[in-house]
Amino acid sequence: MNDIKAIFFDFDGVLTPLSSGCYTTCLNLEKRKSELRLGTLPIEDFWMELCAAVGQNLDIELLYQAYRDTPPDPVMWQLAAKLRDNYKVGIITNNPKKRLEILEQKFDIAKKFDSIICSSRLGVKKPDAEIYAAAVASLNVAPSQCAYMDNSEKDVQGARDFGLHSFHFDDAKRDYKSLEAWLGGLGVKV
Repeated sequence: MNDIKAIFFDFDGVLTPLSSGCYTTCLNLEKRKSELRLGTLPIEDFWMELCAAVGQNLDIELLYQAYRDTPPDPVMWQLAAKLRDNYKVGIITNNPKKRLEILEQKFDIAKKFDSIICSSRLGVKKPDAEIYAAAVASLNVAPSQCAYMDNSEKDVQGARDFGLHSFHFDDAKRDYKSLEAWLGGLGVKV
């Protein structure tokens, strides 16, 4: 039996039903998402480039509204709340800073999660080991004491290589029963 003390969730594709935050904003973000996620390209600069590319001066509030329109997955949010009764819970996500700020406010994340590790704040993205190291350090736990779920197989493997118990959550299938069975197999009380 494992001594799990913390459970980490990916944001997009796990806490939301959409596999990528880019689907809720603009498909053109996909081309520059690495820079946005690392925090090397401010979203406002990207927006100006996008406006120039389409030949329109669009109000950046359109982008911010798209961020606010990110839908939650109620089942996963309820699971996180239930798990928080007995465990530390956190988020590890690759997201632009401004999007995360908006999502933190919309979902009141600080009151629902003990830690949020974001690529653009750290300057490194999943599956780099440094992001997982920051996550476990933020909750003062060892990697072997953590369960982690993500919709990206590459990011799940990165977390697993770092020592976290990791589960690939298929964002299309949304198989909650398999996730709960996996958690149960780790000794997590769901």
